[in-house]
Amino acid sequence: MASTDPTTLPLSSLNTGDTGVLHSISLSQEITAQLERLGLAPGRKVKLIKHGNRCLLGVAGARFALDRELASQIFVS
Repeated sequence: MASTDPTTLPLSSLNTGDTGVLHSISLSQEITAQLERLGLAPGRKVKLIKHGNRCLLGVAGARFALDRELASQIFVS
């Protein structure tokens, strides 16, 4: 389910180098829990390092890649 908050946007829509604060994740509980274990949790600052089919993210000093489809279900402000 997509975010209905007009002040948020999908992580996948950020430009390379942009940062945002994670607002919500609209994925299954299992995937959301896995992402939170990686540090991708509400309130965390997220930087989009590289945009493409795989989005390279920087979160809490770590870097990891997410498929653009997954990144489109993660909302930042």
